Amino acid sequence: MLNLRPCHIPADYAAIVALTNACYVAEGVEEFETKDNLAHFLHYPNSDPVQDIVVAELGQDVVGYGHTFWRRQNDNTIQH
Repeated sequence: MLNLRPCHIPADYAAIVALTNACYVAEGVEEFETKDNLAHFLHYPNSDPVQDIVVAELGQDVVGYGHTFWRRQNDNTIQH
């Protein structure tokens, strides 16, 4: 059964990086994610990984994740 839960920091970073890189390979993307890059990205001022990332598990295996964030545009509107 699929289980959705909040991100466990930093314990989930390795699984998120592995999933991201597997997707990159499947899509022919030539760059790869690292735990350091992911940690930097997820700790931007408008991001709270515990609240903004949901992790999908099948049993004990992380099989997906979703991330949301917001930022203020130059015209002062907020983009989600």
